[in-house]
Amino acid sequence: MKKNKQMFLVELERKIPKGAPIEEKDTFLAYCNEMIQDLIEDGYSEEEAIFKLGNPDSLIYDNFESWFVVKEQQVPRKTMPFLIIIAILGFPLWGSLLLAAILVILSGYIVLWCGPFITGSFAFAGVIGGVVASVTSLIALQDGAFIGITQFGVGITLFGLGLIFTIVTYKISSIFLRGTSIFTKRIIKILFGWRYKFV
Repeated sequence: MKKNKQMFLVELERKIPKGAPIEEKDTFLAYCNEMIQDLIEDGYSEEEAIFKLGNPDSLIYDNFESWFVVKEQQVPRKTMPFLIIIAILGFPLWGSLLLAAILVILSGYIVLWCGPFITGSFAFAGVIGGVVASVTSLIALQDGAFIGITQFGVGITLFGLGLIFTIVTYKISSIFLRGTSIFTKRIIKILFGWRYKFV
């Protein structure tokens, strides 16, 4: 069955979300009607113009995307006391599960940041150790020039390694920040996604 312009507009109107403002609906339908009319004037048949305009579902979603939001399911007030009692009585079970989940999530963050933490520790130890060894090499000169110069060389080496590890820590931190962001979004989706449904 061929679809004419009127049938197409009726289908669009039927699929528009119920909560959308009337002005927004009228503007959208008028725009679609004008687009079809322009295409017909350009030489397309009515059926070709409708086909060129696109799939009705895609058109509706693209123009009313903000109305396809998720809403929290409402719990009837009569069931609230019962749910509270169940929650209190079941606390030993769900409380321990919640604690376990928190610890698992925390361990995930710790694993993610092991790399920067290790390189940061080497950077801190290298810089501080290098400065201390270099400064105290002046005291070590009293035990002999060889010992003092060797300690000074070790201090400079440690300081240089500390700077290298500082740069490495800075560079990889941006990568781990992105990983942390992705991990956090997935956790939020897992924890709260089940509480919602599409209208």
